[in-house]
Order: sequence, then structure tokens, then C-alpha cells
Amino acid sequence: MDHQTLRRARRYARQHFNEHYTHGHASHAVAKALEAAARKFNLPYEVCGWADECGHEGVQYLNTGDSYGTTLVARSDYASVRFAIGCWADQLS
Repeated sequence: MDHQTLRRARRYARQHFNEHYTHGHASHAVAKALEAAARKFNLPYEVCGWADECGHEGVQYLNTGDSYGTTLVARSDYASVRFAIGCWADQLS
């Protein structure tokens, strides 16, 4: 996946999140934003992710099938999110 497309997809995901998130845990809106970006930019990936033990913070990403493949990654908590370009395996540390 080329970096330019990922940058545009990240921008679109952030915009989608800002337009649709109203209340509740941000992770639900993050998943929808990542799905929307994948559809718009024809990224053949599914949304995957995990949360901490209490479900307060989480990481979601477009699964490329490669732990170290460059993709869209989002870190979220109850009310905020940060979209980034990277690999999900780096989020484990």
C-alpha cells in the first residue's frame, strides 16, 4: 500500500470519526471510520483490534495480514482517538 493513499485514508478516517462520533466509547466510531476509509480507498482489509483489561483504551487497525505491514492504526479511549500510519505490532510495547 502506498504511503500517499494511506495518508489520504487516515485523513478521511479522522474526518469520518469527527463527523459521526457523538458520545459513548470512541472505539465503536473508530471501527466505523476505519471501515469507511477502507471502502473509500479500496483497501482490502478488515478492522481488527484489542483493548486493555478494563476496556478503557484500545487499538484498532486495518489488518494487512502482516504484523509489521504498514497500515492505518487508531488508539482510542472513552472520548478521544489518534489515527496514525504504522504497523499494529509496534502498538504492543
